[in-house]
Amino acid sequence: RNGHRWCLGDLDIGKKLGEGCFGSVYLAREKESRFVIALKVSFLRPRHPNIVRLFSYFYDRKRIYLMLEYIPKGELSKEISRLHRLSSQRAATVSSSM
Repeated sequence: RNGHRWCLGDLDIGKKLGEGCFGSVYLAREKESRFVIALKVSFLRPRHPNIVRLFSYFYDRKRIYLMLEYIPKGELSKEISRLHRLSSQRAATVSSSM
């Protein structure tokens, strides 16, 4: 619905589809249209070195804008692409922090 701010009252929430360390995913249906969705519910402020924090968001008619924590070293996938592989030590460091 254009211009509508969604809330839990707009949805019928069904069974849990999955769960992780920082939240859960539920099967849900929008009450008015009966449109079925997956609803991800995350903790408001997860504090973990491998989770980028979302500070705020806004949107216009064409886009959604996410205000995220800046990570100066960038993405792990880009580092792997740049190096072509990770050393055993670096792989151990990365995997132990996940």
